[in-house]
Amino acid sequence: MSVRTSLVIAFTALNVTIGGLVAWLKLPIYLDSTGIVLASLLLGWRAGVSCAVLTCLIGFFVVNPYLPFFTGTAIVIALVVDQLRRRNMYRSPLLTVVSALLLACAAALASAPVAAFVFGGVTTSGSDLITAFFRATGQSLMDSVMLSQLTSEPVDKLIVTLVSISVVRALPKSFLAQHGLRGHEDLRGPISPQEDL
Repeated sequence: MSVRTSLVIAFTALNVTIGGLVAWLKLPIYLDSTGIVLASLLLGWRAGVSCAVLTCLIGFFVVNPYLPFFTGTAIVIALVVDQLRRRNMYRSPLLTVVSALLLACAAALASAPVAAFVFGGVTTSGSDLITAFFRATGQSLMDSVMLSQLTSEPVDKLIVTLVSISVVRALPKSFLAQHGLRGHEDLRGPISPQEDL
């Protein structure tokens, strides 16, 4: 088994573990995309998408049976992270925060319609309480779900992004070079097309 494959599996396990813990604690955030962000940063969008799909499929059995319906959101996260990286958006702390907020908006836009129209705003996650609050204020179902997502996602994606960037920057150069991974220096500029092959 290659290092790349092993890392995708490890990042998937990380997502499922964190996702299960957060679901059990009923927190109003998710944190289960940390592995997807790490895979996209270190290995490219294909690995990020693979991690996203595996997370949602395995998560069906051990985290939340609704998770496969949000596979599209997980894929969007992988693709957006890769595009932000290609545009040199992680080169400074301020831009990293901006990137996290952009990622949060993309995730919210992708997941809100599913949560609203497929599940009626109830997905058994901690954010359901936020949705219920907005519903109680007289907002429509779709507006309530969107406002809930826009409330929880920025915090979630800021934590996920900062943790992921810190991990990537902390990895030894020798380890990155040995296994052909993208390191913290790569975060300061565009990557070559060959890196995603």
